[in-house]
Amino acid sequence: MGYTHYYQQHEPISTESWAVFTKNVTQLIEQAWYLNLDMEMTGEYISINGVGEQAHESFTLYRNDTRWEFCKTARKEYDELVTAILILVRYTYPSFSVSSDGTWEEWLQGRELFTHTFYLQPSEEAVFSNSNHVYPVRSLS
Repeated sequence: MGYTHYYQQHEPISTESWAVFTKNVTQLIEQAWYLNLDMEMTGEYISINGVGEQAHESFTLYRNDTRWEFCKTARKEYDELVTAILILVRYTYPSFSVSSDGTWEEWLQGRELFTHTFYLQPSEEAVFSNSNHVYPVRSLS
């Protein structure tokens, strides 16, 4: 198994709520101006990857897809934005499930990006407390 993030939404997201969410994602992207990204954002999904040697698997988040999803970033630069978006997902949609092979310490850059953008300090419990719906089940220390 590699370095993988797992996520699943359990309820459809309204068009209005998605519009607000994507504006917040845009704020994260603007703060991460130093990342070289291949990105697409529509009314139905967000897709993000690195470019060139910094590319791996695309992180794709769909507005109305309740399937279990995963993304292997191989700890490449764009992982910072992916983890920040997953933190934002949990703060915006509490029913969303998020888990990761990475430790909370490995999410440090994403946490800092989230904090710098929204002036909120995320906690491991807030982000991973609803991970019982995705593999692997994460135990909090």
